[in-house]
Amino acid sequence: SWLTETLSRLSIALENWGIPGNILPIVASIGLGITARYYPEVMYQGFINFDRILEAPEPNTYSASLLVQIALAKVAMTALARAFGLQGGIYAPSLFVGAVSGDAQIIRHSKIQSAKALAVK
Repeated sequence: SWLTETLSRLSIALENWGIPGNILPIVASIGLGITARYYPEVMYQGFINFDRILEAPEPNTYSASLLVQIALAKVAMTALARAFGLQGGIYAPSLFVGAVSGDAQIIRHSKIQSAKALAVK
């Protein structure tokens, strides 16, 4: 992706500026930790993340906008991790982003349908 490529170029530039390559995973870990503080769902915990979001006990646990924020954070953190040398793949993150985005679309669509139903009454 363009984000991964951009971050890879940044990591090369940082190394050219004299920052040792073994520091980059630490920088990525700090970024991941800060992001996980606000969006803990971005951290891979097996498919528990999917279950937590898709089978939330309360229907309004996650708003559509929060789900979009989580999806964007996951894309950014996956790209950061890959570009700065952390271990991890792209298969599970892409499934996660697809599931979260789909759930956001379902929530958005159901709210639109509810508003239309109220307008007809």
